[in-house]
Amino acid sequence: MSLEVYENEFVSILGPNGSGKSTLLKCIVGICRPWSGKVRIFEREVSTIPKRELNRIIGYLPQETSPPPSLMTVYEYILLGRIHYLSGKLTVSEEDHRAVIEVVNLLGLREHVKRYMSELSGGEKQLVYLAQALVKRPRVFILDEPLNHLDIRNQFRVLRVLRELRTKLSITVIIVLHDINQAARYSDRIIIMSEGKVVCEGEPSEVVVPHILERIYGVRFRVVYDDGIPQVIPSE
Repeated sequence: MSLEVYENEFVSILGPNGSGKSTLLKCIVGICRPWSGKVRIFEREVSTIPKRELNRIIGYLPQETSPPPSLMTVYEYILLGRIHYLSGKLTVSEEDHRAVIEVVNLLGLREHVKRYMSELSGGEKQLVYLAQALVKRPRVFILDEPLNHLDIRNQFRVLRVLRELRTKLSITVIIVLHDINQAARYSDRIIIMSEGKVVCEGEPSEVVVPHILERIYGVRFRVVYDDGIPQVIPSE
């Protein structure tokens, strides 16, 4: 595939299970290396960027996260996201604390900061994982199905925060979603994948159309518009 994402863009990746979405993200962040071709970020090949520097540039939230230490508080766990900014003596600065407080407030986690990670529900943990990835203030934020385990209110909270950060901090957002309607509502551009290939890409109004979606998902769709935003209704 050949794919380009522009600075300060909010891009959603859609596609059936097994279409290669997660593998694509892993190639972008340097976890996997493509068999051929190159991945570049800000004109630099990802494989040549030192890992510490790359971890400052890219924030990555995978589908599956290692279980956090049960006796670590929410605040401490989020603070770990600043590790690539800490000095050799692991001194925590005022800037580190301010960064934690900022994401805690953005994600509505103030009442949880003193709780232990073992005390949180699955949805609460997902918000904390997101906060840890955000706290390093990356230039590119890559998320693989980050809305899993979240109720509908928190799903929209996360998407709204990502849009706000994209504008406020000029962050590029690349996110894998399964909800076509959420992708259409929040994205500047949507990429649809199938069988390891990019099938189509464009603005929501260009790709959220019945004949494209039916070909990819094998389900009939009806498209309606809400304030000019395409929204799909699946039908048999």
